[in-house]
Amino acid sequence: MYVFWSNGKALYVGRCRNLRQRLAGHHLPSMGTQSAGFAYRLARIATGHVTPTYRSGRGSRKWLQTDPEFMAAFATAKSKVAAMSVQYVVMEDDITQALLEIYCAVALQTPHNSFRTT
Repeated sequence: MYVFWSNGKALYVGRCRNLRQRLAGHHLPSMGTQSAGFAYRLARIATGHVTPTYRSGRGSRKWLQTDPEFMAAFATAKSKVAAMSVQYVVMEDDITQALLEIYCAVALQTPHNSFRTT
């Protein structure tokens, strides 16, 4: 489990099997919107495409990947994520890990975590 921090504020909590690989996935220039989920969320906010859509067309992930303004914001967001500090804890138990992710997101009031389903 890991937490991204910026200016003393927890912004995003995540969990993974391979921490080094996952953190790289959040910010490396070669990573796309599927791998760099936190940067993708930041780019959506920066470009005003806050509400995701699961239909094809304007605002969809596929559409955003063709939008130069969004892709520039996405590259900027990956750079910002790369500059953030990260804290982590190793949790082997999947259930404890899942519960701790939710707990940390709530307790730390991370603005970029969402557990909403559609």
